[in-house]
Amino acid sequence: MPKSKSTIRNKLLLVAILPALCLAVLLLFYFVTQRGHDVEQSLKHEVNLLAEFIAKNSEFDMITGNFDSLNKSLERIAQDKYIIYVRILDKNNRDVALYDKRTLQDTKIPDDFLSGKHLFSVTLPIVITSIPVNDYNQEINSDAASTLQNKNILGRVIVGATDFYATGMKRKLEKQAIIIIGIALSLAVIFAIFLAHTVSRPLTLLASGIKKIKAGNLHYRINEQSNGEIGLLEKNINEMAVSLANAQAIERRQAANLLQTERIKAHTTLESIGEGIITTSEKGIITYINPAAVHLTGYRYEEAMGRPLTEIFTTYFESTQEKITYPIDSCLKHGHIVRHDALLKLIRKDGEEFIIRDTANPIRDHNSTIVGAVVIFDDFSTLHNMAEKLVYQAAHDDLTELYNRREFENQLDLALNDTKQYQSDNFVFFIDLDQFKVVNDSCGHIAGDQLLRQVSQLIKSKIRDH
Repeated sequence: MPKSKSTIRNKLLLVAILPALCLAVLLLFYFVTQRGHDVEQSLKHEVNLLAEFIAKNSEFDMITGNFDSLNKSLERIAQDKYIIYVRILDKNNRDVALYDKRTLQDTKIPDDFLSGKHLFSVTLPIVITSIPVNDYNQEINSDAASTLQNKNILGRVIVGATDFYATGMKRKLEKQAIIIIGIALSLAVIFAIFLAHTVSRPLTLLASGIKKIKAGNLHYRINEQSNGEIGLLEKNINEMAVSLANAQAIERRQAANLLQTERIKAHTTLESIGEGIITTSEKGIITYINPAAVHLTGYRYEEAMGRPLTEIFTTYFESTQEKITYPIDSCLKHGHIVRHDALLKLIRKDGEEFIIRDTANPIRDHNSTIVGAVVIFDDFSTLHNMAEKLVYQAAHDDLTELYNRREFENQLDLALNDTKQYQSDNFVFFIDLDQFKVVNDSCGHIAGDQLLRQVSQLIKSKIRDH
């Protein structure tokens, strides 16, 4: 689950502003809705009052039939800006007087407010005002009263009005409400910012200090300027940083001592080991050579340091005597491990030769980047000579130093295989030494062995080497 990136300051601002914003929206909605409703009710009430007034003032003109006076009265009475038209109808629903602003050219009301849902009307009857006289104290029932009222109706007045100005007033109220709410919200935001800054600044400084201490700057100290719990926390963190710095110093001293001890152990081991060890840089320059390698190469430590490995490490293939350049570049450039299956001959500075076994490995850092190489080799001359001597002894007779029967059979098998595989010609000569037993019996076996050696050397001198 991803961690939230919201800071304490942002959270405090959110806590302070969000409720104020919600309350402001609710108040704005209530204020606009309520005031808009009041404006509509007030408009309808005024239109209704105007209709009552026109109905009462039109009674006499309707009785007398003075319709011109009605028209003039309407022009004078219906001057309110929200009045669109006034109609007076007689009993037969015929227009006897009419005032309609829609026919005027100078009306400032848009056309879409002169019809449809923006236009409403109020209709009231024009009745004869009568004063009931009850001289005989007779009761009049409801049906009779209704019939009497219907006979007293002279006509109707219809007043049409538009909510154009009411809509404009509501929009004005909305703007005023928005301005008021905006001012209130601005003050709330300012207060919230001040509160967030006051509360979050110590915590921000505290978090910044902890981050620096965590990064390893244990000598950094937080300014202890707060009170209460935050001040106590600042003090404890500073004390913790002091303790960590002391512990780190002790640990570093211990690590340095341990590292120095390990270095001494490693150096002593390398100095004491019987194998030659040479380390190089990434460019093949010698950076270390142990005493065994000094003995085998013939170069002193001071002579070898800083020189390319190939200058002091002169090698040949032992079997072919072919000189080779030691492949340290393959180890440094490609990270290959160098190990020769064939024996190498190392020529020391003074010309003495050693048979060696060798291996070279790349040295890598913590990023697996090659930073050098180490060459390890040892003197194999003694073992090699012993092995050659054992091979010689296994194939030759100890007394006569000639091939023994087993080696003769091996050579014979090789010749036969060569003849079968390559169709070559081979010859075997059997030479019988007459009177050889006489020499052994009269002069002894030593003389017989010497005779065999001399005869073999004589024969060898008479034939070609191959």
